[in-house]
Order: sequence, then C-alpha cells, then structure tokens
Amino acid sequence: MEELKTGVDELLALLAGGQRISVPDVAKQLKQSEKTVQNWVDFLVEEKLLGIEYKFTTPYIYKNAQQKRMVMRQESIAELREQFLGRATDKNIPADKLAELWEHHLLAAVEAKQPYFALEAQKRGLQGAVLWQRYTERVIGEHGLRHLA
Repeated sequence: MEELKTGVDELLALLAGGQRISVPDVAKQLKQSEKTVQNWVDFLVEEKLLGIEYKFTTPYIYKNAQQKRMVMRQESIAELREQFLGRATDKNIPADKLAELWEHHLLAAVEAKQPYFALEAQKRGLQGAVLWQRYTERVIGEHGLRHLA
C-alpha cells in the first residue's frame, strides 16, 4: 500500500537535511503558492517544528531540532476553534465563509501532526497510513464544518 503524503510532509522532507530554504524556493519546489506555503510555515513555526529567519525581506525556514508533537486532543481542538473564531471576528470574515475556512484550518492543523503520528505508528509496527486516514476522517467528522458554532 502506498503511503499518503501531504504538502506538509513534503515540506518537512525538503528540510530534513538541516538546510535553510527560502519560502519562495519551497513554493516552487512543491508547486504550491507562496501563500499556501507561508500558511503551513506559520503554523509549523507556531508549533515549534520549524524556525524562521529573515535575510532582508526574504523568509528562510529550517527544521527545529526538537520535533516531538502530540496527536490533537479534544482540548487543543477547542482552543484552536476559539482562536480561529476570534481571529475571524477580528478580520470581519463573513459568516458564510467561516465553515469552509475552519475546515481548511483544522485540516492544516491535523496534517501538521502527521509525521509524529507516522513515527509513533512505525515504532509500534502498525499500518500508519490506514490509521492516519481513519484518524483524519474522525477529527474532521467530529470537529469540521457542522461543529463550528
């Protein structure tokens, strides 16, 4: 069975050698928009998985040495939702756009946890790809579109 790779997985793999790469170069290599890559980077920096430094106005990212992460808990999802709604309110995001943006935000948060999940599954000799798919479907199903309010 082929393992499912996300954009965040590919980003982390690019940085596996310990080098610093500019966000524009990462976007080109992954064939993603700079905005998409920057969103991933912002989250991964917040989670302390990546570091970022600027040379003039160009952001360069690198993988932090400490990579321990946890699978998302109910409490962290509730906190993530509260923060999302607070920022959405501050930015006057229309209510009809909130559900779609929330699901995208939640999925990005879940995807950022995948490398840790895969590592832990591998340590236990489990089928990580199958478990990851089930976990992602469960989290999105339990906390996605219809659970925003």
